[in-house]
Amino acid sequence: MGFTNCIIYCVIIFSPSQLKELFALHLRVRTEYNIFLLLLNYGNIVEYCPSPLLSSLIRGCLETKRDIYDGGANYTLIGVQFISFANTVDALYAIKRLCFDQDSAVISLAELVRCLKCDWGYNMQEPFHDEVAGTTRGQRLSDTYKEVRERALSLPKFGTSAGAENEDIQNITRLVESNETIVRICYFMNSDFVTQLLFDNLYALSYIFLDKLSLPCQKVLLVVSKFWGIAC
Repeated sequence: MGFTNCIIYCVIIFSPSQLKELFALHLRVRTEYNIFLLLLNYGNIVEYCPSPLLSSLIRGCLETKRDIYDGGANYTLIGVQFISFANTVDALYAIKRLCFDQDSAVISLAELVRCLKCDWGYNMQEPFHDEVAGTTRGQRLSDTYKEVRERALSLPKFGTSAGAENEDIQNITRLVESNETIVRICYFMNSDFVTQLLFDNLYALSYIFLDKLSLPCQKVLLVVSKFWGIAC
C-alpha cells in the first residue's frame, strides 16, 4: 500500500475571537456537509431509520399511512438538528473565561483539552498522564483538573438570569445563532446557497454513481440540472 502525501494544518489559537472564528468556520462546513448527506440519502432513510412517533405528529402521515421519511407528510421536511445549543454557548464562554481572560484564566487551552480527555481528573490515564511519574503527582494533577471543573460549573449559564445579563454570553449566542439562521434560510427560502450546494455535489457525483442514488435524490438532481440549464 502506498502512502499519499498530505498537509496537516496546525493553528495556534491566541485569543477567544480567533477561537470563535474557527468554530464558526467548522460549524458552517459541517452543516453544509450534513445537508449534502441528508439530500444524498433522502429516500433511503425510511428503510433503516423510520420515525413512527414523529410521523404520528406530522400532518399527512396518518392519512397516507406512510412514514415522514417516505414522503408521507403534506410537506417535505429535511434539516440539520442543532442539538445542545445551550451547551455550546456555555462551553465557548467557559473556554474564554478559563483560558483567555486575564482576570480568570487558570489553564491553557492545550491543558484544558488534556483535562477533558481525563474526564476532569476523574479518569487519569496515559498518554495524557504519565503513570511512571507516580501516584502523588497524578493525584495532584487530578485535583487541579477537578478544581477547573468546579470553576466552569460556577460560571453564568445560557438561559439563566445571570446569562441574560452577561455580554460575553450574549455575543456568543448571536454568533452561534447567526450560523444556524443561514441554514434555516436555506430550507425555507429559494436560496442560491442550496441550489449551488446541490449542483456542486450531486451533479458531480452523479457521473460516478447515479444508479446508486435514491429515486427522490435523482429527481432533485434533475431539477437542479434543469434550473442551471444543463442537460442530464
